[in-house]
Amino acid sequence: MYGHRERLIHAFYTNGQPSLCASRIQTHQRRRPSDGTSVKGKKNHPDIALYEKDVNTKVNKLQYERLECFLELKTLDKLQDPFQDPSSKTTQYSLESTTKGGTLCRGQIAGYAAQWCARQHRTHGFSVWIGGYWVRLIRFDRTGGTVSERFDIRTQGGLLLEFFWRLTHLTRAQRGYDTTIRVATPAEEALAKEELARWKPEKERPVVVMQVPNGDAFREVIAWGSMAEPESLTGRATRGYPVWDKELKRVVFLKDAWRSDEDDMEKETVTLSKLNAAKVQFVPKLICGDDLPGQATETHALAAEEWNLGAQPEDLVPRVHIRFTEDFIGVDMCNFTSSKQFLQVVFDAFTAHREAFEKCGILHRDISGGNIMLDENGRGILNDWDLARTVAEIEKGARQRHRSGTWQFMSHTLLANVKKLHKLQDDLESFVWLVLYYILHFMEHSKLGDLESIAASIFEQNSEHKDGSVTGGDGKLAVISNRGHVGDDFKVVGNDPLTTWIDEALCSIDFWYGHHKIVQTLQQQASIPGMAAILKMLPDEKSQPLYDHRAFVKYFETALARKDWPKNDPAVPRFEMKKRRRDDDNDEGLEDSLSRRS
Repeated sequence: MYGHRERLIHAFYTNGQPSLCASRIQTHQRRRPSDGTSVKGKKNHPDIALYEKDVNTKVNKLQYERLECFLELKTLDKLQDPFQDPSSKTTQYSLESTTKGGTLCRGQIAGYAAQWCARQHRTHGFSVWIGGYWVRLIRFDRTGGTVSERFDIRTQGGLLLEFFWRLTHLTRAQRGYDTTIRVATPAEEALAKEELARWKPEKERPVVVMQVPNGDAFREVIAWGSMAEPESLTGRATRGYPVWDKELKRVVFLKDAWRSDEDDMEKETVTLSKLNAAKVQFVPKLICGDDLPGQATETHALAAEEWNLGAQPEDLVPRVHIRFTEDFIGVDMCNFTSSKQFLQVVFDAFTAHREAFEKCGILHRDISGGNIMLDENGRGILNDWDLARTVAEIEKGARQRHRSGTWQFMSHTLLANVKKLHKLQDDLESFVWLVLYYILHFMEHSKLGDLESIAASIFEQNSEHKDGSVTGGDGKLAVISNRGHVGDDFKVVGNDPLTTWIDEALCSIDFWYGHHKIVQTLQQQASIPGMAAILKMLPDEKSQPLYDHRAFVKYFETALARKDWPKNDPAVPRFEMKKRRRDDDNDEGLEDSLSRRS
């Protein structure tokens, strides 16, 4: 295997006049270096890394920020092939290998690709798998990947050399670079490190200048590392940056994401423009931004080709690269200084939600801890409107292939029924789960025992079915109906205002579900004499506290007006918070959304 690798590298070096070079990395696990600038938990390392020929790899052989292409090498054992070819080229089949070795190898490739695309600004990338004498070529973007039929390097080695020759002669854009990003000049780098010092990245990151669409032109901003790197290869790949706006001469917030390009999804910039025009309170103010010209995924289009025998276009989400700036940089809500401030921040976000609904007919559809931020004055901002839709559009029916929202905060009925349309009541319920989530995680309460297990039972519970669908919400229903998991005497210690708020809110959800269950049961018995008269006697659903925002406004205002709030009770983590999960796009790895090229 070692000699085979040496021959490959020699052929690559001597073929034509390549503008790239390969850095050989030893296969022995204890000697193979990882990228020293990778954060903890992401120190993976492909077998061979390719760079432009001017990159110095003497000190750091693996440099994700300069990587051009990577190779993963395995033994002759075919069980380590991450993919499988069909016995007949006319038969639809599962591209992914189900062997243990193949599954692990596929995960390795997805992990390298995710880290590579998180560390660079790319539209797509290429990689190569070699298993003994067998080779596969892979192209991936934020929708998924396209994998070649495997070929034998002993008889078709020219294909691999031609791939490398073509790769070295592509332009930077064709190789997958985002050409709206450039390396900052020394003066720009110095300016960024002075103005953005408060948000200095955990590991050193290059300072770059990013172009933001501004009408028919572009505005330049300077960035020094994102506040978080994308965890997966496919999906939105959202990144947020504090940036120095060269025109405004001040720090603003930049959001960079690969948005869904499906018909029923409106651009976040359009939604923010509507909210700002309607003077909706407690939402970000859009400065400028839009889709980046020519930057869209191609995997879904390749899946429509005749030669494709893998995933079909309807299985994939087409995406477009969007970038825009807002007027504020938020602070995570877990930094609240008192429980009263926490509830005020949630009420601010609730007010934003109410005004967006009443003034613009817009539902947020992703009420979650990560989407409510503290501003510089300690008030709340409801952020991330990328999943928002108008009520009129929702009522036309679901056209997305995936559920919208963050699992931990989604309503019981959305989790229990994957076909249910998203309604106002689902968002109102999400506010309640958000408050309970933060009480359990950051406040002193009466529930003793394994808090991590209790929180998982409420917020993480799910069941996978034979058809691949996933449902949940049983833990939440238990809390609603009989205070399961938390106990019927649950309280926030020394905090009657917040205890009363959460009790009233949970009762409101219980009343709503109970009312609709009774109506549904009686409607099923409509043929019984006199049943129609009984149905007319039932209270109208408009009398239920979850019907609209009004009852909850009263709950908030009454609680915040009380004088018996505890003093000096800031957030204190009780146990580690689980990473929030957005299940709307499934944000899966490369292995879960691939098309095959024969």
